[in-house]
Amino acid sequence: MKDLYVERSPFLSGRRLLKQPDAAIKEKKKPSRFNAFLDGLAKLVSLANKLKALWDLFF
Repeated sequence: MKDLYVERSPFLSGRRLLKQPDAAIKEKKKPSRFNAFLDGLAKLVSLANKLKALWDLFF
């Protein structure tokens, strides 16, 4: 285990791992299509609300 060291945590009685070995690092999963769709929809609604607020501000 290269580059592996621990530090005493003041809040816990045990030790916590500061840097994980390469084998322990998991790859991030891609979001599902449905979650990606919902995120895009939320951004679109947010943009529409901002544009409406600007419209109401000037007109």
